Amino acid sequence: MKSIWAFAVLAFAFGGVFAAERAEIEVKFKDGSSAKSERFLEFKEGAAVLKIPASEIDPRTESISITPDFARAKAGDEGYIVMPNSLIIPFSEQKDASFTPYSTSKNEWHLPIGGIKKSDGAYYYIVNGLRHEHAAQARVKGGEYSLSIVFNIGKMAFKPYEDIEVEFRRLGGKDADYSAIARDYRKRLLDSGACRPISDRLVPELAYACGAPELRIRLAWKPAPPKIEEQTVENEPEVIVKMTFGEVEDFISRLKAAGVEKVQICLVGWNVSGHDGRWPTAFPVEPRLGGEEGLKKLVKFAQSQGYQIVCHTNSTDIYSISEDWNSGEPVAKKPDGSLQKNTCWSGGRMYNLCPKKAWEFARRDLPKIAELGFRGLHYIDVISMIPPHECADPAHPCTRAEGEVYMNKIMGLARSLFGGAASEGPAYFVAGNADYGLYIHFGLLGKKRLPMGAKLVPLWQIVFNGIILSNPATECANYMIKDPYTRLKLVEFGGRPMFYLYSAFRDNGDNWMGNSDLVCEDAASTARSVEAVKRGYVEFSKLSRLQKVFMDSHSEIGKDVFLTKYADGTEIVCNYSPNVFSHKGREVSPMGYAVFEP
Repeated sequence: MKSIWAFAVLAFAFGGVFAAERAEIEVKFKDGSSAKSERFLEFKEGAAVLKIPASEIDPRTESISITPDFARAKAGDEGYIVMPNSLIIPFSEQKDASFTPYSTSKNEWHLPIGGIKKSDGAYYYIVNGLRHEHAAQARVKGGEYSLSIVFNIGKMAFKPYEDIEVEFRRLGGKDADYSAIARDYRKRLLDSGACRPISDRLVPELAYACGAPELRIRLAWKPAPPKIEEQTVENEPEVIVKMTFGEVEDFISRLKAAGVEKVQICLVGWNVSGHDGRWPTAFPVEPRLGGEEGLKKLVKFAQSQGYQIVCHTNSTDIYSISEDWNSGEPVAKKPDGSLQKNTCWSGGRMYNLCPKKAWEFARRDLPKIAELGFRGLHYIDVISMIPPHECADPAHPCTRAEGEVYMNKIMGLARSLFGGAASEGPAYFVAGNADYGLYIHFGLLGKKRLPMGAKLVPLWQIVFNGIILSNPATECANYMIKDPYTRLKLVEFGGRPMFYLYSAFRDNGDNWMGNSDLVCEDAASTARSVEAVKRGYVEFSKLSRLQKVFMDSHSEIGKDVFLTKYADGTEIVCNYSPNVFSHKGREVSPMGYAVFEP
């Protein structure tokens, strides 16, 4: 069999011709040994492609790492590494011991790109082949920083099902920074037809959502973490009910009376046994909340008040209590035939659902759910937060690439039935069928120490603002009752506000959206929740037009002062410093922001 190193690096035209660049390729084998080789990337018109055919990958391979010379820099150099999860890592003078290598996990590669900014320009890569099996690794050793693309071959359930293919792109000039990288990648997405701007697909439901905060209401759930891991109908813990359908109607009336003209409501836990009760089984509608008739009545009432209303469903998980369990047949399997277990939630032990089976359940259930009257950006949990599941069950085998196809089919079906589709996170592989991401960054707003001295920037938002609506981070849920720093981040990152009644529901206090919550326990807490949504609606109304506009650049223009520019000429300055900052003759107050219209 020919060695993979015998295959030349391919190149293609995209502008002027540049000198060849060396790339180091390291193969680590399962027995602990390794081998290194080098190839030269011939840049033609600003781009080069490296391919490693799947048929030439040794079955003993654990991982393959690709590190071009241009993805290296010395400590203290001007510039930084750009990670797929929107972190930038400056070339600090700090000692190696203070920085352990940082690799993105499959939950963190929000984009299939990464890069490096230097004094004379920038390079970045796009993973086009075997992209669901890669990670980015940043490291510093001996005073040298490097960024590697790592393909984790040994962790796959299948032998490589696609060629490894990485496109490298060179951006020249002093303005070639992370914003330029994001703009270039966005252009490639749009030119290829992988996704379309919001302005080109403004159906009524999406147009409404552009000007409406998201309001999620967790109605009911079982204890979390669960008291019983493998639940049955007989031993199922009692469902905790916080808001019935009738009580939601009352809350809607209060919102309307307060002057909130637009909001999209998403009902969480409307299904049998409440939130994450028996997925993928959704029906019957939970009787303790008012049953199917009560839900239909609520939907009609919300719509009569001018509000858009949708619900939360799940197409990635399955519990043994589900009537669809069938001895675990729909569960995604490992190569040895065992079930892929996941964490525990209200429904007990969660198992990964095979994407092929998820598509079957979606075709069965989503039309029935649409018949309840919902219209808007229907929410499907997790799909855009995790990589597609792989499944080695010979009865329904599914690679991650095939799983991507099924996840997009499910999101596309939701769009056709409800008018739009939303999910939990930022994953790029459903961008062509996604209208809203509930939160893009998970606990990365920058108030805690980030790996390798990293800083969070709106890389994802520069790519997708104007294409996908988004809320910047988990911490920004209920941002109107959070600290000024968190509230300002939503503005800086171009967020669509998200409010959540009963977001903090876990008994152990491990609430990923924070423990500051909106509830409706009594008249005072209900009034506080209404007021928070109203203030968010009023503030968002002044900025909501920017949801349909591309974000074009982001930069730090002063110590802890950031400038976000939009394609229509709008500029927003966010001042986190303790001092007044002046921009274009206007003063921006400490912990405040100012909008500069074109």
